[in-house]
Amino acid sequence: MDDRENERKIEKKISKILDRDHLHYQQNVFVSGSSTDFYVEPPQGGTIVFNIKNWNPSDIKGFTADALADSIKTASGADYSYIIIPDYQINEEIPGVVTVSNVRRLINELPPKMKTVKPKVQKDEDYATFFL
Repeated sequence: MDDRENERKIEKKISKILDRDHLHYQQNVFVSGSSTDFYVEPPQGGTIVFNIKNWNPSDIKGFTADALADSIKTASGADYSYIIIPDYQINEEIPGVVTVSNVRRLINELPPKMKTVKPKVQKDEDYATFFL
C-alpha cells in the first residue's frame, strides 16, 4: 500500500471520529491559504487544523513535527494545529503531535476558547480555480 492510499484510510478513520462526535469539520481545505487535511470547530470554541503525516515513527524527531505544527498554526490562523502520525507510540508527549486514537481525547480536553475572527476556509478545487 502506498503512502497516499494509507493516508486516505487514516482520513476515513478521522472522519468517523469527527462524525460520531457530531463535530463541525471540513476536509482537504485551504485555511487562510495553508493546505490542511482537517479543519475542525470544536464545541468549546476556537479552531483546529490537523495534518496527517505518514512518517515512520522511529524516524520522527519531535521538534520537527512540533515546528511543522507551529508553522501551520501561524500560517493558517487557527487556534491549534496538530500533526497526526498514525503509528507513533507515545513514550513522551510531543507538543503538536497526536495519534489517531488520541484525536477525540485531545479535542475534548481543549480549554474553552472564544475566537471572533475565523480563518478563511476554501475547498481545494475553489482555491486552485481562484489562483489559476
